[in-house]
Amino acid sequence: MKFPGINNKSMPFRAMLQRETEEFYFVSDKSRKHICKGNVFFVGRRTRICYNTAYDVLEEIQMKLRYRLATFLLAAGLVFSNTAVHEVCAAEVEGAAAAVTDEEKAVYEMPVESNALKNWPEGPGIFAEAGIIMDMNSGAILYAKNIDEKEFPASITKIMTALVALENSELTDKVHFTEESVAFLEYGDASIGMQPGEEITMEDALYGMLLASANEVSYAIADTVGNGYDNFIRMMNEKAEELGCTNTHFTNPHGLHDEEHYVSARDMALIASAAFQHEEFRKITNTYEHRIPPTNLVNEERVFQQYHQMLYDGTDTFYEPCVGGKTGYTDQALSTLVSYLDNGELQLVSVNLKTHGVHVYPDTKNMAEYVFNNFKKIPLEGKDLPKGVKETEEDAYIVVPKNVEFQDVKAEIVPEDKSGKSKKGTLTYTYDGQTVGVSEVVLKDSYFQTNTAGTKTEKNETDQKEQKPLFTVSPKVKMIIGIVVSVIIAMGLIFCALVYRKRQRRRQRRLMEQKRRRQIKEKQVRQQQVQARRRQQYQKQKDHTNKRSEDHRLPRR
Repeated sequence: MKFPGINNKSMPFRAMLQRETEEFYFVSDKSRKHICKGNVFFVGRRTRICYNTAYDVLEEIQMKLRYRLATFLLAAGLVFSNTAVHEVCAAEVEGAAAAVTDEEKAVYEMPVESNALKNWPEGPGIFAEAGIIMDMNSGAILYAKNIDEKEFPASITKIMTALVALENSELTDKVHFTEESVAFLEYGDASIGMQPGEEITMEDALYGMLLASANEVSYAIADTVGNGYDNFIRMMNEKAEELGCTNTHFTNPHGLHDEEHYVSARDMALIASAAFQHEEFRKITNTYEHRIPPTNLVNEERVFQQYHQMLYDGTDTFYEPCVGGKTGYTDQALSTLVSYLDNGELQLVSVNLKTHGVHVYPDTKNMAEYVFNNFKKIPLEGKDLPKGVKETEEDAYIVVPKNVEFQDVKAEIVPEDKSGKSKKGTLTYTYDGQTVGVSEVVLKDSYFQTNTAGTKTEKNETDQKEQKPLFTVSPKVKMIIGIVVSVIIAMGLIFCALVYRKRQRRRQRRLMEQKRRRQIKEKQVRQQQVQARRRQQYQKQKDHTNKRSEDHRLPRR
């Protein structure tokens, strides 16, 4: 493969750069001074690779060496030993091996919930603490591991940021960068070097956020689209609730660590599926390189590449069905990854949260291959639908294991309005409690008549039963219950007060840091002004002295 802008004759460096990282990006010589914040390393004569720290380069090289060493040791063990290899975890990219720590092994051996389903194909173990594969069109959950566990998402948060931005703005809108949108960055945070006062289009901003994972761009998008940063965060949480997310809470648009910023694998799959419905989002996440033209403050273009390594043909991590996605990493979240997969029949979204080690891409490939090889689509057209369903969505289907038939699944109808004012509803198919398909439906009038009558009958029976209470609660028990409830409420108020105090302190520290940076900048400007005045005075004095010398020169004889 050819990396744009990279001297491909430098093979060791090209191989090194094929791994996922959110800590480097490629830039031309001209734009380096505006984008690079860390050390600069040369590849060939014309191209520089910008890293946040020199340590990142060493880390990349060490990672390649670990891969090679692990491969050698595994091969030597197989050749010179007749004993079985100690529970070597499979599920790696073909031809690759990785040294597995005890911690990674423990995570790998965590139970996969979907494997406990009746007649369900056994899925692979993964090195992520939570993972899911869901069919984006039907909503069928085909692989599930701790899918409702709250985890830190890191930069895959930016998928929700993009979704809210696409639904509430135009691609031609201007995104303005304020002092606040840049000042919050810390050393090592992903950035494309935007400056306060710069303006770019919303389209360029989305590319910078989703491809380069630029955190200052995420902040600026939130501030612009939400008519205020805090309002945009509220919009993110409201959108999550609208999509049916129950274990998600956002505190920022970029994913930098916050204890109150979390998401579950199931919720992230719902968010990612909704974002993928937007054509512009699909286009951006499938792009290899983007260039932001000169702005009102910077006269040179910014160039950056796609981080998702499964898209690059010719690499060990390349996977042809992958059509896009978003990477993420923080020290607390570890590696997170959202991938969109399409083999021509199934359109899937996979989510990996808190992946230990360097297994995020092999895990994703193994999960996808498991689904492609073991599941099938069953269209709802021509099938016997539940009584009360008039029609379903066009091309609606369910996804089930190849050994499961349509009559083996159960259907449940949830009307949009139980009174019957709206005839719309949701038809959910499940197999052994696992969702295998969801479709929007139109309900018949008979459905509401039947269910209303049933509800009235049940209510009458309940009233009769409630005429005679089964037991009574003594005043003493009531008092104890009241005390317990009061204690719980008091503890809750104390906790809320502590959280509020913590946030206020954090906000105060941030404001103080911003003030300090402004003071430093103002001091530098003042110093420059003083130096400029001194240079002017010196030049005037020098010119005056030279003029006097010329006036008093003796005439030439």
